[in-house]
Amino acid sequence: MKKTALILITAIILAGLCGCKNKPVEENYFGGEGELKAFDGGYYFFDNNNIYSSFGYSTLTKYNKSTNTLSVACNDPTCSHENSRCKAQADYCVFNGELIKIRDEIVRNSDGTYMSQGYLYLCGEDDKQVYKNELPEDYDLDDTHDNQIGFAFALGDDYLVLFPGGYFNVLDTDFNIAYTVIGTGSYLGGVYYMGNEIYYIDNLYRLMKLDMESGEPSLVDINGMKI
Repeated sequence: MKKTALILITAIILAGLCGCKNKPVEENYFGGEGELKAFDGGYYFFDNNNIYSSFGYSTLTKYNKSTNTLSVACNDPTCSHENSRCKAQADYCVFNGELIKIRDEIVRNSDGTYMSQGYLYLCGEDDKQVYKNELPEDYDLDDTHDNQIGFAFALGDDYLVLFPGGYFNVLDTDFNIAYTVIGTGSYLGGVYYMGNEIYYIDNLYRLMKLDMESGEPSLVDINGMKI
């Protein structure tokens, strides 16, 4: 009896091990293997075999570590990679474990003029719009690059920072605007999140910090000198 029970237990264990070994690896949004995970900032991300770059390029690329090759990050063999329907013709960011698509689209205003409008989409089988970029109140549109989202990156799992130009919006995990900072110039060299404060360079090239509790920015005093 004991021998029979031992044989059954062994068979169950072996079956479980075989089942785990043969379990297929999940295909991600770009056709790669495994979950998409982010490096610091979220705009460089990777799966089991590829490293994806979505910052500073007009087309999303992927580097395959096994074959040492660089290619367009689109898994549609019929795609020309030359229009907005191509997955690679957009910027992306991994935020709070989710892949976010950043897309700027030309829209027509009520007065007949056109402008660039930024959106965020939660990537999936059917991409879902989760955010439409908003200008700060009483802000001069001429000081920005229309209403687009230049790029975005994650500050840990808590905040997503969007850089339209001239200001930046800080979104929470529900994609609501938590903070807006004005006067940052057309491009930010870097934003850093330490403790409960965001550090950034403003349009006068000063090091500033935004207190996440009060929402107020202030100059950073380094060794008694404000820079």
